[in-house]
Amino acid sequence: MQFKTLLLVTCCFFVSFVTGVTSLNIAVVSSGTPAQLFNIHHIIQAADQRNHNVVVLVNSELASSCEDLLGRSVCLALFCPHPDCQKTQFLFSKAAQLALRKDRFSPNVVLAAAFVTESFLLSRHYSVPLVMLADTGAKRDVDGSSAFVSPKSGAKQNGSFIDSVLESVRGFYEDAKISVGLSSDADVYATHHIITQGIPGLDLVESICPNVHPVGFLRADSSSSAADLVTFLPNWSPTCSSRFIYASISAEDSRATSEIKILMERVADVTDSCVLWYSSQKFASQLHANDVSENSSLTLTDNVLASPSFVLNQYKPFVVISDSIDGVLRDAVFIESPTIYIGTDQAECQQVENAGVGHCTTRSSLTQVVSATVALQNSTVESENIRRARRMGFLMGGARKALDVIELAAQLGAENTDFFCESAIFVSSYGYNGSVVLVSSFVLGLCAYAFSSVLRFFCLQTESKSATLLAFFFVLFCPTSFVS
Repeated sequence: MQFKTLLLVTCCFFVSFVTGVTSLNIAVVSSGTPAQLFNIHHIIQAADQRNHNVVVLVNSELASSCEDLLGRSVCLALFCPHPDCQKTQFLFSKAAQLALRKDRFSPNVVLAAAFVTESFLLSRHYSVPLVMLADTGAKRDVDGSSAFVSPKSGAKQNGSFIDSVLESVRGFYEDAKISVGLSSDADVYATHHIITQGIPGLDLVESICPNVHPVGFLRADSSSSAADLVTFLPNWSPTCSSRFIYASISAEDSRATSEIKILMERVADVTDSCVLWYSSQKFASQLHANDVSENSSLTLTDNVLASPSFVLNQYKPFVVISDSIDGVLRDAVFIESPTIYIGTDQAECQQVENAGVGHCTTRSSLTQVVSATVALQNSTVESENIRRARRMGFLMGGARKALDVIELAAQLGAENTDFFCESAIFVSSYGYNGSVVLVSSFVLGLCAYAFSSVLRFFCLQTESKSATLLAFFFVLFCPTSFVS
């Protein structure tokens, strides 16, 4: 199946290169967050070079920020009188249809950077393909604003063989539901193309379904969507502007804010550097606004221009400290800054340490955070790992490859099933290949059991104990041999 998929992709890309792709109308559904709009911006630039038309559907409340980043001609505001418009799939889809009809824009393909189910309804209304664009973290948020449910790692460490077989069989059951038109919301991820920003060595990019396309960095080496915006850096002394530490840390309450403030001040003193601490909680910056003088080496702010999407697109802090790698780690690698992860998610910690691009510690330990910061100041090991991951990020194809996937989906049409992935296998911790092997092993095991039962019957009739023993060992080792 993988060979067939690879051959089909190669042929489609070759035809596109030789004959040229017809100009497409691409409708992008966005939540309007700066990080998401930056990613969309690079795809729009690639689309413009190929004479495609793009509109970005965004809530009217966020239309102004979209216009500032992408331009007035690209953004299309959605007006919905119902207060729960974005929480109600049907109303959101209707508002999008109304806006597109008013703008006389008939899409050939829908790109979902957010609100996947609503985007699916929109694509189904126009009978066009749906392509999903994953956020940097490749996770689905609670409110569904993210466009991707990430596949698990390719091998599971715990669990019985029977559990793995049942999980894999469930995948083929879900695939059967799709074939008869009984697909659920979860099946949307298994039956449409997904563009991820996966980078080998930094993310999981192997052993995943054929509808998932890792493209690495969407922005080019010299490109920055935030470069033309208002520059934001505190009124530091001249020495701070060229050397500072960036921290993106949330504070749950005033006590946590005070503890983090002490931690950041200590880091600034030991490293003899300035620290820009961004916290999205307004109360945190308001609480200590009067505690930070103009000449202080620590600045705490909730200004959106100090968020990771803006700062890491314009500046290069020598260390990035964060309690979440979503929207931080990939940008930090891009600007070649090591990361100190101080969150509680073990999976995110392992991602940072396995890639060798930073350290993990806990924010409750002042000594550990300070030691990690000092260690990363002149570390050559992490620097080399970061440069290696950065090179791989550019080799993946970026925004041009993402546009190739969009063009491929448009050429194949909304009804194409060549890239279908069994939905339960898609989210299975065993990966695509492993799950197929497990199911095959299970089927062969059933056949072996039936064969041995017949053989045992004849053995009992002939009282041949050796044949019975042979059948027993065949049943015992046949399924497990295929898994290993």
